[in-house]
Amino acid sequence: MAEAEMKRKLFIWKKQHELCLLNEVTCVEPYAKKQSDRGAAWRTIASNLNGNKQEGFKVTERSSRDRFKKIMEEFENKEQIEKKASGIDAEYDELDQLCQDIKERMEDVSSREEAESAKKKAKRQKVLPCWTKHSHYYAICS
Repeated sequence: MAEAEMKRKLFIWKKQHELCLLNEVTCVEPYAKKQSDRGAAWRTIASNLNGNKQEGFKVTERSSRDRFKKIMEEFENKEQIEKKASGIDAEYDELDQLCQDIKERMEDVSSREEAESAKKKAKRQKVLPCWTKHSHYYAICS
């Protein structure tokens, strides 16, 4: 094969591509998966995007994930700037609304995971060794 054919063509992200990406992220929710399952979730997202022939996607799991992170970082920076500029009404377009929805879902997942972690930690702390003069066993201590 010629060298030009072997090279991968550069995919240029446009706003409609970003909207499709955010819609896929909303559906698949890779941030809600276990660490070991997130790669598969991003592969699913990339596969779904590449299956969209109308938009002409040519993305990988990594490029989708990286672009998502970049979109979310830009959104958070924009939010912080708008908070600092008092008295300015922020105009939200569809992209910003999707970012806001995803951010809220990510926060919900994070708070749920923290609550579960705290619950497990509390349960582990309840099971302590209770030594008596005549027994050597673990029991649930109150």
